[in-house]
Order: sequence, then structure tokens, then C-alpha cells
Amino acid sequence: MKISEITNVIEQYAPKELASSYDNVGLMLGDGEREVSAVLLTLDVDLEVAMEAKAMGAELIVSHHPLIFNPLKQITTDTPQGKCLLYLAENKIAVYSAHTNLDSALGGLNDLAAGLLRLHKTAPLEKDEGPGIGRIGELPVSVSLSSLAAEIKRIYRLPYIRYIGNAESPVKRVALCTGSGGDLLDTALKKGADVYITGDIKYSVARDAAAAGLSVIELGHYESEYIVVDLLEKIISDYAGISMPIYKSRANKNVFVGL
Repeated sequence: MKISEITNVIEQYAPKELASSYDNVGLMLGDGEREVSAVLLTLDVDLEVAMEAKAMGAELIVSHHPLIFNPLKQITTDTPQGKCLLYLAENKIAVYSAHTNLDSALGGLNDLAAGLLRLHKTAPLEKDEGPGIGRIGELPVSVSLSSLAAEIKRIYRLPYIRYIGNAESPVKRVALCTGSGGDLLDTALKKGADVYITGDIKYSVARDAAAAGLSVIELGHYESEYIVVDLLEKIISDYAGISMPIYKSRANKNVFVGL
């Protein structure tokens, strides 16, 4: 199957036009007309993931975080990114990235997160064009902040979780944004959220939330988004009807290690 046939399916599900203006999505490296026999799914792309793809015989890597985000002036072995790009090119491994377009798409990563929490009456947290960024909705019943944090810890299989607010405060209206969602904290507050759930936020933003009386649950960036590989698998296998091997990366790990 051609790379373009696979990426077209992803773009039908999460059109590139939904991506934020600062983002870089689409085919990062490779020839869209090339035939591939296996795909590797991952949150991040680095040299270890590239080597994993080669070992598995996957000629295409589909990632959430863009392989190339900032403009490049050189591609050399002097940098980790350069080493990775050269290895991928030398081994003819293509990379496609679906980032903020997949975050905001209907049925995308934020909808998946809302579904895991069984939120209903969901709507975009912030809407400009398209489905919008983040989600806000209601839990089936009101629960304490600590109970919700414990449930999220269980669902995401986290070793620990952090929250801001009174542990016994009742929460029902929930706002969320996977990844780094600090920019939407004020929006969550204005829309009457009892709690805001995100991957990570800056310390100063966390203090602002505490001062404003908004409870916050922070999962960690990797932890809030690693479920994207399950979503990508569903998109590619269910919607494209692809029967080729689709692997989920084991080499892609959280760089933070807890004790």
C-alpha cells in the first residue's frame, strides 16, 4: 500500500486544516508514492524509535508529535535530531505526523480523553474554526476532586498524579486538554469548569489557577497523550481496512522517571 493512501485516511479523519497555525503536520520525510508493508505508531520520534522501525520492517512511522517542529538550518550527526533524520533517510523510513489536527478533530485525542472519563454534554473548550481545541463537559455524577484524580490515575495506569485544590471539593463540570494546556486555563475558568485536566502547565500558571480557585489535575505530558497510538491504530486499521502489520512502539518511553 502506498504511503499516500494511508496518510489520506488519517487526513480524512483529522484534516490538516485543523492544525494550529504554529504547528507542523503531514508527511515530514519520505515519498508519498512509495509502497510500504508495515507501519509503526508512536507518540514521539527519536533515534531509538527509528531503529525499532527498521528492526520491525516498518517503512512508515506515524507519530503524534512532529518529527520536525522548528525550522532546520543543518542536518548533521552533531545533534540528536540530525542523527535521527539521517538514519531515517538512509534506511528509507518515512515519517508522518498528526498533531494538533488530531487533538481537535471530532473523535480525536481530546474526545478520546473525554470518553475515558465518561463526560457527556461535551463541547469544544475553545472554538475558532473546525471542531475546536480541548473539551468541556459533565461527569455522570458529582465526585470529590481526590476521587476524580484517583480515577484518572487508574484509567491511565499512572504511578502518581498531581492536583491543585481542596481534595474534598465537589467536581462535575470538567474541562480538559491533552498535552500542554496551560494556555486554556483562563478559558476553563470562564466557562465555569470545576476542574481543569491537562498534561502539564507552568508553575506560574498553576499558581494563578490556585489563586483563582480552579482545581487542576496534571497527568504529565507523555502520560496524557500516549493513548494516541490506540487512536491511530483504530483510524488506520478500521477506516482504511489495512491488513498489513501495524506496530505500537515500545522504544518510545517517557523521559521522566519517577521513584
